[in-house]
Amino acid sequence: ASDKRTMIRTLDENDMELIKTAYFWRDEYPYWFRESMAALGEPEWPEWWEQTKNCLNFGIFDEEMVGMISLVPLGAGRVTAHINVKRGTDPEKLAYGAFCVRDWLFKNGIKEIFAWVASVNRGMKTLCRQAGLQFDTVTMIKGTMRNKLVTWERFSARSEEV
Repeated sequence: ASDKRTMIRTLDENDMELIKTAYFWRDEYPYWFRESMAALGEPEWPEWWEQTKNCLNFGIFDEEMVGMISLVPLGAGRVTAHINVKRGTDPEKLAYGAFCVRDWLFKNGIKEIFAWVASVNRGMKTLCRQAGLQFDTVTMIKGTMRNKLVTWERFSARSEEV
């Protein structure tokens, strides 16, 4: 899919360098974000790479890769989504890419997509909404950030809502 400049394509093991680049974008993220991901148990690169091999991965490109969506299959037509974003990327391009991936998944048999977002991450919550995922009132508390408990909000979409 594309919007004249934004292109989306699947990534596989042959795209290790692109996937590694997406992983290390997090080094540029604010400290609070890195701390919140650590609270979720986000692994270091070697383990993350091994886990990513079992995901369906999409790259979002605008001349170069600016986002990566990894989908973890949970069975029964459900996936959980993770997104890595190059800092400074136009949010509209990311939203367009995420919306296209969501649409493609629903057209290909996925019944539910969800993502856990730290309640303080306004940017990612906005991106989820723009991609058609809504806060579904499910929350969990896991980990600490700045010596405070981290509340995670679940954003989801079901294919029958499309």
